Amino acid sequence: MDPENAERSLVWAVETALKEQRRREEEGVKEDEGSWMDDEESGAAMESLADNYSSQQKHYLSAPLYLQSLSLLPPKSCHAVILMSNLSLALFLQNPPPAPHTPNPSLTQHLTSARTWAQKALSLASAIQPPSRTEECDRGCAVAMAHLAKFAELEGNINEAKGLLEKSAETSRRVGWREGEREAEVRLKSLGRGT
Repeated sequence: MDPENAERSLVWAVETALKEQRRREEEGVKEDEGSWMDDEESGAAMESLADNYSSQQKHYLSAPLYLQSLSLLPPKSCHAVILMSNLSLALFLQNPPPAPHTPNPSLTQHLTSARTWAQKALSLASAIQPPSRTEECDRGCAVAMAHLAKFAELEGNINEAKGLLEKSAETSRRVGWREGEREAEVRLKSLGRGT
């Protein structure tokens, strides 16, 4: 499906889900109606739309959707680690169109918000123990560490960035996630040191 139709379909799905949920809350479930989307299903629809916006570099639209989707997950969920990592990157990359009388946030403000969510992803993942802890937690950690490395690099903290990328590569290697390992190693080499 082309990106424009995909976006249109995803927007329709999220709007329809929210309208129906609101209607059911206000009017109740009618006699012949079945069950409706649960919170995780609604969150998945929002996450799909957020992913679509991110792929189009519309991070200012994806960030609130990731946050809303995150709010619909159980408190200790490995998928929440992934969403926090995605939210971290979206907050860092967002560049909303100019609004009258409203200054855009500075790079420092973007970095602070983004770093906070990446650190929350790592903190949540460390609190999830087996059997609830899955490979998804470890992949989310690897991504969050890679994001934190980028933020450290932008601030000139190259040694910190290298350390985080080494941890990201090791975490990816441990779970057999070749793409994550490869990306961390490429970035390490660009900083002057490969693994």
